[in-house]
Amino acid sequence: MTAFIRIEVKSCQDCPFFKTGNHWSSDGFDRMEDWICDKSRKVIQSSVEWHEAKDINVPDWCEIKTN
Repeated sequence: MTAFIRIEVKSCQDCPFFKTGNHWSSDGFDRMEDWICDKSRKVIQSSVEWHEAKDINVPDWCEIKTN
């Protein structure tokens, strides 16, 4: 039996395949992350700071995106 589950994803952060990687910074006060899609094995966005997260859309190449 195959089951399909449909979830609404407004940001990649809502996706179960969303992963983050640390982005090195010489400034100890900076907190940046690389956003990575674990399904596609692609970088969504590099060096994302907390205040930029709201401006990043789900990419067109997303493998689980439906109309």
